[in-house]
Amino acid sequence: MSFSVLNFYKAFDSAPRPDANEITSHRCCECDDIRDDFSEYLVKDVPDTIMGYHQDSITLLTPKAFRYYLPRYVKYTYDYPDGNATDNLLFNLAPNDLNNEFWHGRFDEYSSSESGAIVSYLEYRRTWPDAEFDIENILIGLNYWGKR
Repeated sequence: MSFSVLNFYKAFDSAPRPDANEITSHRCCECDDIRDDFSEYLVKDVPDTIMGYHQDSITLLTPKAFRYYLPRYVKYTYDYPDGNATDNLLFNLAPNDLNNEFWHGRFDEYSSSESGAIVSYLEYRRTWPDAEFDIENILIGLNYWGKR
């Protein structure tokens, strides 16, 4: 199975765009910055400068915003594999304790094509140099998304 960023975007075409107040779940300076920076852009149009600034903010996105902006985070990690976004994205695709409150409802709305695109991305991550350092999260993610 080969990975394509374009196919990943296509798989998420039906993900609904969150309203500004749906991007993060609470109000603080950091969450307000994320909301303000992302809300004006369609997923495909978020500039690299914003992605770079918020590459470690993916955990603060609501489930709806995570699903909508996921293709942009995937593209960012594809273009900049050495950034912090790569580890943060992988962690957020590998639910290691489904009893933990953080994961409740996080992935409830995903279609089979979206799940398949995530599996394709995780398989691609297995091919990266030094993937053995991330293999535990890759396998957790593959196990979770492969069963959906």
